[in-house]
Amino acid sequence: MRLCDEVLAKMDRMQRDLEQVLATYDIIQPEVSTHVLYRERWTHPDRKAHFASVWGTLRSEKRWNIAFGGLVNHGPDTSTEEGSVLNLSFRRGIWEDWPRSLPHCARFRDIYPVICSPYCATLLHEAVIHALEQEYLKNSPLTPKIGSPFCHPELTLSDDPELPGLAGSMKFDDTGNPASQTQLIHRGCFLGDLSLGRGVMRRASYKSLPLVRTTNMVIHPGTSKPVDWLQSARDCYLIAWIESGKWLPGTQTIEIVTGPVFRIHKGEPTSFFPELKLRFQSLTFLKAFLEIGDDTRLDPLVHWCVKEKQGVPMHLLSPSLLVDNCFRRI
Repeated sequence: MRLCDEVLAKMDRMQRDLEQVLATYDIIQPEVSTHVLYRERWTHPDRKAHFASVWGTLRSEKRWNIAFGGLVNHGPDTSTEEGSVLNLSFRRGIWEDWPRSLPHCARFRDIYPVICSPYCATLLHEAVIHALEQEYLKNSPLTPKIGSPFCHPELTLSDDPELPGLAGSMKFDDTGNPASQTQLIHRGCFLGDLSLGRGVMRRASYKSLPLVRTTNMVIHPGTSKPVDWLQSARDCYLIAWIESGKWLPGTQTIEIVTGPVFRIHKGEPTSFFPELKLRFQSLTFLKAFLEIGDDTRLDPLVHWCVKEKQGVPMHLLSPSLLVDNCFRRI
């Protein structure tokens, strides 16, 4: 179906606004890749919601890639472009100050602990969210753990459509049922699942059947200071972000593709992998948590959850995580 002129005008305005903001970064002469999303949902003849966002990456030979994202507020009158505001934010991390000339690392040693930045929430999206969805519960490795403590006592994770203005935010799901927060893990104890009746039915478009899906995944902050982890560990790795992940349904096996992974020795980076393809087992991973950071951040990028060839947008919020190394290189 052809997009109507009104929607095309909104997306064109979003692109122009993004270009104006990014023009201020010309000093680093970046290569820029961008995405623009405008999405409308009707859950009732008189009930309409919209979501607008831009995101992308600045690439430069002299600096580490900088991912950015922004939510677009078109003002109270969503039928016009007057008063639209683009609020842009960037992935930030300690690696920004590290030299781009670090040597490449050849060997991944699985004996060193791993620091996962706040942009690694995909790990738990794959390990927990999918395995607790309705149709996978019967054969899920997590189902026997519901109702019992299993993880780090500070680990709390929820699915939250009530957070305002994010990609998975909604008052009603795509079957018209009220949507509300579902706490899946509370202080290390598995509490529930994403099942029918919880207001989590979502679909990619009007052509798709609604499925049980996540909305916005939130890992709540702990009490540990991530800056201390680098100093206390003689050797460790730091994963800057996760590019993608895949859970093999009915198993514990998860595969991920990372962004840069830094080898740290006595608090300083010595080398890095541009990316790694890693495999891990979900229950082993959930038992491997050592510390939960106090630095929860919203990943500015819109993430996509794909299921039965349907992609729905979502946002991820997470603190830094320190885990025993349970990853194996593929």
